[in-house]
Amino acid sequence: MQEDAIIKLGPDHNEKRDFYRMAVNADLTYNIQGETQSYTGKCKDLSHTGLFLETENAITKGQVLEVTIDSNNSQFEPMKATVEVIRVELASDKYSIGCKIIEFK
Repeated sequence: MQEDAIIKLGPDHNEKRDFYRMAVNADLTYNIQGETQSYTGKCKDLSHTGLFLETENAITKGQVLEVTIDSNNSQFEPMKATVEVIRVELASDKYSIGCKIIEFK
């Protein structure tokens, strides 16, 4: 397993959300629902209800994505989910995307 894909969550975690977010830093692929072209990015953190990703491709708030997050471990299947984009920010040359998980596949 790649060291940069390790989940990090300390005992002093101070989260005001209903579910904890875990730092993941895992490779992902996604496509915009209804389209066939795939794109790549990094899942930066993940919770039961959402995920935060970075990509070089522009995505619009409200779009629905089919996301596959690589586990980097042959013992675990990749995580697949349908997500809705709820926040988009451009930071230097990458887009930071906040997503709400609609459904796990």
